[in-house]
Amino acid sequence: WQVLVGKFKLLSAHIIGSKTMILAVPRNTSRPSHEIQSYFWGHIMLKTFTVLSAVLAAVYSQKVRDPYHDVQPQQPFYLAPTDKFFIRGGINPQENTIKYWHDVSSDIVRQRLQTIQRTGVAKNVILFLGDGMSIPTITAARIYLGQLNNEAGENSKLSFEKFPYTGLSKVDMVPMLDRKEINYLNETKKA
Repeated sequence: WQVLVGKFKLLSAHIIGSKTMILAVPRNTSRPSHEIQSYFWGHIMLKTFTVLSAVLAAVYSQKVRDPYHDVQPQQPFYLAPTDKFFIRGGINPQENTIKYWHDVSSDIVRQRLQTIQRTGVAKNVILFLGDGMSIPTITAARIYLGQLNNEAGENSKLSFEKFPYTGLSKVDMVPMLDRKEINYLNETKKA
């Protein structure tokens, strides 16, 4: 530790330069001189550490490369959900406007309303239960799927998100979840 402090004193003295540092200490002090000296060097070390960490952060941030967000400008995107073709190129500049997102949401609603409503009795029902698939988990799975395809993952869709009917049942406690799954499997509708 003493060697490290000695090297740091030399480094900070080199950074400060050859100017003489004067520490104003009152004459009637009860502190020993080594305590005042360590207090002084503590301030110098703190200031030097702050400056060096800021310089290192600035230098390091220039060299860091994010492999997933570099792909974003080449990522394909839909102009609207009703369009059946992809467009390669940069991100649509209209995404910065509110009108664009209103149009996209109204297109999605219009597309959902055009699906044929089946009102007959179902012969078979396939029920997928995804235990532990909260919204953050699904988002992480989307991002991971996109990264596997060398894309930014926020725009990826999981296979079950393309089903015509999906639902999210949120429970707050594990015993409620177990009871709800048993009710689904036993075809009961008790709470």
